Amino acid sequence: MKLLIAAVAASFLTLAACSPSEEPAAPESADVTPADDATVVEEEVVVEEVAVEEPETVVVMEAPVGTYIATCQNITFEGTTLTADCANADTGDLVSSTLDVAVCQAVENLNGVLTCVE
Repeated sequence: MKLLIAAVAASFLTLAACSPSEEPAAPESADVTPADDATVVEEEVVVEEVAVEEPETVVVMEAPVGTYIATCQNITFEGTTLTADCANADTGDLVSSTLDVAVCQAVENLNGVLTCVE
């Protein structure tokens, strides 16, 4: 997407007859002719194209539900990757396990291995 920035052209009248404490009156219409003792100052219009990047869509997911929560420790969830140290039911040892949960309805711990339940 491109954003177009444009300055509006304007002419400014600096009245030489005004004292520093007086403010010149604003013109009532666009057809103002400066007085003979006035100086007309015109500013140049600058038009610049600026490229604006589209905002990135970020999808925030919550850690999936499941029975693994009761038997796993040090649970972390980043993006769609779930990592945990899960207990092996046979030995009681903690096993480090990682699972991509993008399509999981729930997650369970099967002897130290995170497993997707669809």
